[in-house]
Amino acid sequence: MMNKRFSLLYLVGITNSNPKYKITRPPIHRDFSIEYVYEGKGIIKHGDDVFEAKAHDAFILHPNTAHNYYSDPEQPWKKIWFMATGSLIADLLSVYDLSNTVLIPNYHNAVYFEKIFETIRDDPFADRTKIAFILHKLFAQMSDFINKDTSPAPSSDALLLKKFIDANLYRKISRDELVAHIHSSPSTVTRIFKKNYNQTPFDYVLNSKIELAKTYLLNSSYTIDDIASLLGFNNRSHLSSTFKKRTGMTPQEFRHQNTTI
Repeated sequence: MMNKRFSLLYLVGITNSNPKYKITRPPIHRDFSIEYVYEGKGIIKHGDDVFEAKAHDAFILHPNTAHNYYSDPEQPWKKIWFMATGSLIADLLSVYDLSNTVLIPNYHNAVYFEKIFETIRDDPFADRTKIAFILHKLFAQMSDFINKDTSPAPSSDALLLKKFIDANLYRKISRDELVAHIHSSPSTVTRIFKKNYNQTPFDYVLNSKIELAKTYLLNSSYTIDDIASLLGFNNRSHLSSTFKKRTGMTPQEFRHQNTTI
């Protein structure tokens, strides 16, 4: 039986402008706090690092680190936020290379924050698959936003293809959809994507799905059938054969070898 916690969101909210707003957390805690600033500004002390967060910035506060953050008294922030715990969210952040990210300046996108807020507000016991799906989209979007300024710029068509794939990993993605997305031919889609990302779109889709499958295998009680359905595989056998080809073991073997019994 797994002893890692799958739990995701447990608290969401909107903080209105308050010059006296201040939150302090000790270094020993398990909470992520992921937030977006609508207006105003404030100071974030995250461990030994200090950041100023202003309107349209996002930030990720990580567990096992002291948090001390507060509004600017003259321009207090208004922000939307959610708190989460459990190893699944840590692994999703790792998949998108966000494990060491705190401040994301000039993010200018609250859409997925608002979707998470509305989902939990309307149904505090919302299905965790639905929440994981929104988190996946948020973290993929954050990663793309950060990397657009730090990585060699891919061609516009290659970037369009990657963003389309990332946004649709939880279902089947057909070659015809990729072709239609950039109004090109199958051979051109493959050539453009491989030139920019060193793998074919087909390989990128499967590799990304397998990484997500690993996350669910290690950090949830989902069955192999559940994970296959969630990630758009035809059935359990399809996931198992694909997983074994790319990792050298079946999903069951992977879960058994990497989970405390």
